[in-house]
Amino acid sequence: MSSEQPSTQVRRLLEDCLSAARKHDYTLALTAVNDALRARDSDKTVSLINILDHRVAVYLRMDLPDQALKDAKAMIRLDPKDARGYIRSGIAERRKNNKTAAMRYFEYGLKKVPKSDANHALLVKEIKETTEQIRLEVVLSQAQDPLSVLPLEVVEIVLSFLDYRSNVRLLRVSRSWNKIVKSSRPLIETLAFPNSTKQITPRALVAALGRCQTLKTVKLPQLPGPTADYLRRALTHSERYPTLQHFEWRSAECYPTWLPISQYDLRVVIVECSRPVIPIEWVHAILRDCKSLDTAKFKHVSGPSLIDTQLRSDSLRELELHSGGSACFDSDRISFDCPQLRVLSYLRHMTKLQNIYLIDARLHSIALPTSPRQVRLVSCSFLVQSSVPELPLTPLNELEELQVDCDIFPLFLLRSIQETLPGNLLKLSVTANDQSAEHLTRIMSMPWFQSLKSLRIINPDFISVQGFPYIKSCLALEELRLEQAGSIGAFVSDLIREAAQLRRVTLLHCPNVARDIIPWAKERGVEVEIHQRDIPAAGGRRVVETY
Repeated sequence: MSSEQPSTQVRRLLEDCLSAARKHDYTLALTAVNDALRARDSDKTVSLINILDHRVAVYLRMDLPDQALKDAKAMIRLDPKDARGYIRSGIAERRKNNKTAAMRYFEYGLKKVPKSDANHALLVKEIKETTEQIRLEVVLSQAQDPLSVLPLEVVEIVLSFLDYRSNVRLLRVSRSWNKIVKSSRPLIETLAFPNSTKQITPRALVAALGRCQTLKTVKLPQLPGPTADYLRRALTHSERYPTLQHFEWRSAECYPTWLPISQYDLRVVIVECSRPVIPIEWVHAILRDCKSLDTAKFKHVSGPSLIDTQLRSDSLRELELHSGGSACFDSDRISFDCPQLRVLSYLRHMTKLQNIYLIDARLHSIALPTSPRQVRLVSCSFLVQSSVPELPLTPLNELEELQVDCDIFPLFLLRSIQETLPGNLLKLSVTANDQSAEHLTRIMSMPWFQSLKSLRIINPDFISVQGFPYIKSCLALEELRLEQAGSIGAFVSDLIREAAQLRRVTLLHCPNVARDIIPWAKERGVEVEIHQRDIPAAGGRRVVETY
């Protein structure tokens, strides 16, 4: 008879079970857990389901799935909301190679077990693993050549959804596959060597070009000299590839100006070259000659100093120019004439640019330099497009004057303002509406806003009541202009009374402001002007009230 306290006997036996299992002595482990079950008559400190969980684990290690399944079912009956019983039952069925039955246990457990259970995540994991095993068994046991069971049209559709590299691998499956794949998309319309680990030889390029019956897309990595020279000579014969629309060469070393791509009606051109750099004259020729160009990106661009350059395209929507590394030129002497432009990634290179003035522009975003002192955005539309990558964030530490009169406040500008040091902003003019009011209130709460001397707000009624006290924190404010405001008189009176530097207030189309504020403000050294809307008069004339 053991002299050990009954309250600790079961725990000690379970520890012995685990110790024996670690030593792979599963017979001793089974003996220990069976003793723990018998000892539980006098020691209830460990739950029965916990002891059974240990015995199921030992049975599974001993490759006795039937005994394990019997105990696992008992665990489910003891506590239907405990995930361990379902997990053990499913694993036991899986050991018996009965994965369908295992899935039934897992799915039933998923319905009964709450998400708060400690083993709920493990239950979900077992479902995923079993589902994948069933899928692989079906695929391997019922695998057939798609060419023997599917219509040719369906095979071609499937191939079009595979990436270029996967299609190239399929060329080596069989002769029948080679015949189908090399005459289907994307191989017949794409020239590419994605993730190539070997040097691309002229022979490999000839083979790839030979498959291109209707070449539309070219995407190339760095090519050795002979291969690049063969590509240049092949592209010289534009009549061979009249459908080419997309040209992308990420490492066009030594060859950019030789490329005869301006003779093609391209939609997209992306060229990177650092030895030598890309001349701005070549960029100008591409934009001029490719009449349907939509996207143009050039990296390491250079050009002569002290020469004005104009880049013009009637169709271009996205332009990126990078002059990093050893490439440099007078970026401030470039002008753009691209009426359809939506994305311009170049301004940030203009380190001497001081004034930016955009009217009626339709863009997604702008990458600003750090140098502007004046930014004016009037009637601009900043479109939302998830496929356009976010441009680099630039603080506007030199900015003194900002005007934003747009339906939607540009988010790229808001992010730049959040990174800008306070102290330089002198003049701010904004138009508020239900789209921009929240952003304007956030700007007004920043220390950057407090250095203002002149403030103009159109439609201030859209700004929340919490936003107006921030105006009073502008201790240097000298001039305030409010347009199309409703009940603004009380705020203006408080501001005149509290703002020591305020000298001028202009209220345009603010009908609810009393006229007696004018003499009252004058006594305090503040000039107030009130301009009301046009009022019809006799004879068809219109009168503007000014006070």
